[in-house]
Amino acid sequence: MNEIGIGEQKKATIAELLEKNVYYTVPIFQREFSWKNDELSDLFEDIERSKNQNSQHFFGFMMIKPEGKTYVNVIEGQQRLATITIILCVIRDILYKMNDEFYKEFEHK
Repeated sequence: MNEIGIGEQKKATIAELLEKNVYYTVPIFQREFSWKNDELSDLFEDIERSKNQNSQHFFGFMMIKPEGKTYVNVIEGQQRLATITIILCVIRDILYKMNDEFYKEFEHK
């Protein structure tokens, strides 16, 4: 019998979510990526405020459902997770183009 509800709650950093050796998938019932400038600006402002206050940023509630050992379905939080992934890829690409020494460490992590 399938249970409905939250199975396990835990805190995780973005680094912890992305360092796992899994593929995040978006189930077909999820809406497409739809964030516009307003949502992106809000996220950037929140991150900047956290940085200036030297505090952690709460990215919001996320719900994921493992599908075996390799895949994880993102049930809640896919807009935020996709945006952060895109931002990190842009930073990586800028470091690469600048031939920055930090690129190799950044790419590895």
